[in-house]
Amino acid sequence: MMSDATELVEAAKRTIASNLDRNVTLHELSTQIHCSPWRLCRAFRRATGQTLTSYRHALRMQVALERLRQRDTDLTDLALELGYSSHSHFTHVFHRHLGITPSQVRAGEGKKELPRPVPPEARQSA
Repeated sequence: MMSDATELVEAAKRTIASNLDRNVTLHELSTQIHCSPWRLCRAFRRATGQTLTSYRHALRMQVALERLRQRDTDLTDLALELGYSSHSHFTHVFHRHLGITPSQVRAGEGKKELPRPVPPEARQSA
């Protein structure tokens, strides 16, 4: 049987994953899973080691890597599909998480296996 905190975290993960195209607010997320924003943030960080925003960006980076390796993906369209406000915002977040730009991945520099996206705050503490 899952603990209440584990159930909250799993519900948050599912909601984030099904809404990658938009930034679900903390208020929306906590209301949807019936808990306080503070409790959700605390439980999520304890369970995953990441903030909700970092987790959302990491999921988006996984999708972006898959799509970029298809090579026919327009970067602006991909950025908007993943909920970023612009191509430049997407590129900035992508580079911050992976250390390589989307254009470099598409050009083949990302053919080698890139590490799983790690939130910047986790890289700084490591």
